[in-house]
Amino acid sequence: MVPRAQIVGLVGPNGSGKTTVVNAISGFVGAQGGSVTVGGHHVTGRRPDQIARLGVSRTFQAGRVFENLTVEENLTIGKVRMGTTGELLASVRHRPSVKARQA
Repeated sequence: MVPRAQIVGLVGPNGSGKTTVVNAISGFVGAQGGSVTVGGHHVTGRRPDQIARLGVSRTFQAGRVFENLTVEENLTIGKVRMGTTGELLASVRHRPSVKARQA
């Protein structure tokens, strides 16, 4: 159990199941046994978007998700939650390179 508002690390050698644990918690793979509970909500078998609404998110190992965006812009995209995509689109439209293409 991880206490609320705590930052923890998951450490182990290659092949020990770290990624599998994170994938099971975030809903990217189904648990083969046991269950996952987040904030008192049983999430085993739920889709990743449903689990994300409970505050659980996961990142993937990618140096740049969008190569034409800055690091800050890539991080901003990572922070966007359901229902705020309009804000994201507005911020992307105001980029100088996008404005130049629209002219």
